[in-house]
Amino acid sequence: MIQKNKVSIVKGAESYSNYFNPRKGVLCLHGFLGNPSEMRYLAEKIEQAGFSVNIPRLPGHGTSVDDMTASDAESWLTSGREAFLELAARCEKIYIAGISMGGCITAILAAEFDVERIAIISMPASITGEWKMFALPLITKFMQTIPNDGKRGLNWEEQRKIHITYDRLPLAKTRDLQKIIHRAMKSLPSVTCPALIIQSKGDEVIPQNSAESIFKGLGSAEKAKRIYQDSNHLIIKDHDRDAVASDIISFFTR
Repeated sequence: MIQKNKVSIVKGAESYSNYFNPRKGVLCLHGFLGNPSEMRYLAEKIEQAGFSVNIPRLPGHGTSVDDMTASDAESWLTSGREAFLELAARCEKIYIAGISMGGCITAILAAEFDVERIAIISMPASITGEWKMFALPLITKFMQTIPNDGKRGLNWEEQRKIHITYDRLPLAKTRDLQKIIHRAMKSLPSVTCPALIIQSKGDEVIPQNSAESIFKGLGSAEKAKRIYQDSNHLIIKDHDRDAVASDIISFFTR
């Protein structure tokens, strides 16, 4: 029998779940190059508000750059769906909160399944400098990875020190990220559940018009947009994290 090599997960980047309430649960989805640790603070606040939670670790995340390189857009989406179905098997009502690429997967799942409410956090409407994607096949002939500044998306120095991410970015994976973004944007008109869109004015990672583009594209009759002032891309770990958690919980408990 051939055994697959066991993936080594970085300490702190493990999946997390707590199914204590069978009536309502929240699926929390992390972002590109991220892992469940970036969702833990928000999930703790959501748990305290009485919701079951599930934070899956998407394939290739929280392990190694090589493992990330072996994953792709379809595996990330499949993992999100499986986590949704696992939570739906345990809870009557399902809510989703996703950040960045996790926000994209949130939109896609909300278009496919029956979801009570969603929170889309720091979701990109496109890749900054998307025109560069045309040159990607040529670039990857000469370099497979580039340095990744994991601190770029955080203003809070204390959080920068403990943030878990990769120090290298597999260039080819940006094409997979682009695929998920495009699919999410196309899914927006099919999303009809109540939706909260969250973004920071100081986000250095995604296009500044993202929140407005997503808001306009959503098919939801009930939708709201919140723009915060003191954080960067990873707003759920940054200076506005308590305000963000409070607003999400208030939106989910309406």
